[in-house]
Amino acid sequence: MLSHTFLHIPGIGDRLERMLWTNKIYTWDDFLGSTQSKQLIGGRHRTITKYIEKSKKNLDNIQFFKKLLPSRELWRLFSHFHDKTACVDIESIYKNSAHHITVIGLYGKGRMKSFVQGDNLEKFKEEISHYDLIITYNGMCFDLPVYEKD
Repeated sequence: MLSHTFLHIPGIGDRLERMLWTNKIYTWDDFLGSTQSKQLIGGRHRTITKYIEKSKKNLDNIQFFKKLLPSRELWRLFSHFHDKTACVDIESIYKNSAHHITVIGLYGKGRMKSFVQGDNLEKFKEEISHYDLIITYNGMCFDLPVYEKD
């Protein structure tokens, strides 16, 4: 999955990535081995080639990709860094002008864990500290800020 994305490369957005895929350039190696990639990309070919080479050298460095990928695309890292990644969903209720967490679901290291208010919610902080990447749906805008306030 990781080598199929180009979105971590500055200057490549959704539209350009789809254009590469439409032209059968599905992976970094496809790009590097394609004579067509230079025609499709033009002057950016050299920069993109350098980023692909850096990416290949950093295949074990989650921070390299975490820093470069848009936050909505971090899910692309899961299959490659599954041992360092947690998928998190937080449920809350809105009461007294504030959100209060009721349940946190966490999938990481091949198992699902639930953290429930009044049971074990306080253990979430320790558990999440074992991961280098947190993937959430709308979590950067809602889930994680609610957790930090609660």
